[in-house]
Amino acid sequence: MTFLPAAALALAWTSPPAQAVPRFSARTGASCDACHTNPTGGGMRNRYGSDVYARTVLPAWPEAAPGLSMGWSPREYQRVAAGADLRAGLLGIDTRVVFEPTDEAGSRGEPYQIPELISFFLMQADVYAAVEPSRYLLLYADYGLASKSLEVFGLVRAPLADSYLKVGAFVPPFGLKLANHRTYTREDGLGIDANLRDAGIELGSHPGPLRVVVAVLNGGSGATGLNPDYRVSLAGTADLTMKTDALVGMLGASAWWEPGGDVVAGEDQTTLDRRLGAYWSLSAWRLTLLGELDHRQTRDVAAESESELLAAYHELSLLPVQGADLIVTYEYLDPDPTLKPNALHRLGGGFELFPVPHAELTLLVRHTLADEESLDDLRTFYSTGAVRGMSELALFLHLYL
Repeated sequence: MTFLPAAALALAWTSPPAQAVPRFSARTGASCDACHTNPTGGGMRNRYGSDVYARTVLPAWPEAAPGLSMGWSPREYQRVAAGADLRAGLLGIDTRVVFEPTDEAGSRGEPYQIPELISFFLMQADVYAAVEPSRYLLLYADYGLASKSLEVFGLVRAPLADSYLKVGAFVPPFGLKLANHRTYTREDGLGIDANLRDAGIELGSHPGPLRVVVAVLNGGSGATGLNPDYRVSLAGTADLTMKTDALVGMLGASAWWEPGGDVVAGEDQTTLDRRLGAYWSLSAWRLTLLGELDHRQTRDVAAESESELLAAYHELSLLPVQGADLIVTYEYLDPDPTLKPNALHRLGGGFELFPVPHAELTLLVRHTLADEESLDDLRTFYSTGAVRGMSELALFLHLYL
């Protein structure tokens, strides 16, 4: 019995991350598609991201970009391209916390004790392919060999206001799209799983400093098959980036509205999952601040139940020298804002090294603190897999093309 929570924690870390790193965009003020094929970031890098940024900007020991002139634009298309990501890790968990859940009647259940754990694992093994017959048309596929996840879409670009239309199965637009999905603003709080793909249509426009993205989706992670309840979900982001000689700042908002269910035999079985959030960044000198605050509300009419939660993520990074990032994080999760005190607080720190092109080494340490009543809250335990006093250490080696 005591092995199950530890196993769940280990498996949760194996979710493959999206490949977008918002910190890089925050420093430069550039949009995600300056380096990525996908306009909303993540997945395969374009030629600029792979041959220029990954070779000359990121690594401590850079090398010349092969075959590219000084005036080469990241907007130039490649006709046929391929890429890959491999990420392997070592995970350690140290805790002796005994969790004794309390049910609605106030009775304590069987206690869980989470033992120490150390394990190697394959976190990601993705392959990408893209075909660009012209600068206005893109066909893209991303397959996760380890996770068995598939992202595939076609994209049509328009010269007006840097706009595009995307059709297929893809990651819905919401928030910062952090590379680490094991944060309270991703899987733990908002249910935005690393393997989440949904079928639909996405429209985006980036006129100057303003960026707007809106998606109409099947809902319920309906990446394949037909939508069974004739309801669609809506997701979108909007943000504004401002740059001066000394500062780069961005402020944005997210929304995700996902209805479900139907009236069956006269009984209302509809559900609603609504997420609202704000995100921001500020970069000056060698310091970069990232932040995200999200609220989620769910409602089940048949069960006559309604719940809500708050989740937040903050990251402060320092770039002391090229090829090295020092990072400090603070996360907050309140599974029920109506109860006090009932929140989790997770402190983290570590570094990311980019010693040579197309290679990254990450060390991350996190420690969880909790308000007293959260130890008795089943929602806190099962939604986060983290309890007061737990420490985690993760070491990743990331190779990419």
